[in-house]
Amino acid sequence: MAFADSVRLQDYRFEIDLELEENRFEYKRGDVIGYSGSTGVGPPHLHFELRTPEFEPFNPLLTNLSVADDIPPVFSALAVETLRSESLHYLNHRTVYPEGTRDGAVDFGTIRTDSPVGLAVNVHDRANRTPNVYAVYKLMMVAGEDTLFHSRADSFGFRESHMMFLDRSYPILAQTRSGFQRLFKVNGNQLPFYKNHHNRGIWPLNRVNTRLKLLLKTFTVTEAVPL
Repeated sequence: MAFADSVRLQDYRFEIDLELEENRFEYKRGDVIGYSGSTGVGPPHLHFELRTPEFEPFNPLLTNLSVADDIPPVFSALAVETLRSESLHYLNHRTVYPEGTRDGAVDFGTIRTDSPVGLAVNVHDRANRTPNVYAVYKLMMVAGEDTLFHSRADSFGFRESHMMFLDRSYPILAQTRSGFQRLFKVNGNQLPFYKNHHNRGIWPLNRVNTRLKLLLKTFTVTEAVPL
């Protein structure tokens, strides 16, 4: 921390991205590597990332590290974002709350639309014995045997972090302070999360009476009915 402060106080930069020479610092298991600060959103906390020898960020949970997690994600609401027909830019949204459960899945009922729309979910996940809530790791939207949208948040570069406001719905966040993860890819989104998607996940898709399944690791079911 003393080294980071010595760099930051040279010109009072907020963001620091340094590549240090090899063996500049030595540490062992149990050593303190940093203290939480008092800036940012929420209580004091510390952000750090792990990188490969090639200096590429990676998801440590894809290695031999394991975290106890048998708590399923929790759905709060579904947002239907109405988009401009020409540019597919955000116009407005409406929030749909669960009508109940069916066959062990959350049921949001029927959605009718005659305009292009994108779906977003207000959902959170937790790991065992932790108080914090997190965004979900993997999202899929499936109609029949067709995968319409699939994202998996393994890693992204520091310079791409501002695009998280495209993966999430910033207009809804600004209006409601509620975080919704999008099930479609908006213009300009270059995050490497998206494995495959049909029409970027945007409705209508020339389908009627289509039963959608939204998968957040394991579950949920809804319906969308384009007019």
